[in-house]
Amino acid sequence: MRLTFALRELRKHGAYLNEQIQQYTNYLRDVMNHYGPKDPSKKASKPLKFTYKELAKKGVIISSDVPKLGQKTMVFSIWSESPGEFEVDAKLAGKSVVQEPMKLYLDELLEKANSNVSELQLDSVKLEVNLTLHLLNRNFLKRIK
Repeated sequence: MRLTFALRELRKHGAYLNEQIQQYTNYLRDVMNHYGPKDPSKKASKPLKFTYKELAKKGVIISSDVPKLGQKTMVFSIWSESPGEFEVDAKLAGKSVVQEPMKLYLDELLEKANSNVSELQLDSVKLEVNLTLHLLNRNFLKRIK
């Protein structure tokens, strides 16, 4: 009698947990959809361009291996093709300096911020995690009206 009662209660609790998982999954999907192209008919968002100097002034770039002369002509393009996934291309005097665009994942940045990890190393540039999140939020987050 007690075992069947315990089993019934465990099944109820299991159903409750499955329902919670489904609700959290739906919530996360909705949140991630706010980090995609602002126009759903377009596949990717328009690349935003920032100079090295702009990002360093905002504190997004902490340090880098880029020579001082190269910093003056370096431009970073950031775009998103799918929710929560950002691509960064670095160009020096108009030519890409990376073989393929570097990827930034919103999940990864949020996890680092939550774990109090303040730096993220991308190829030859070190980014400040919280300011990078702020930059992405300000430029890619869809406004809910």
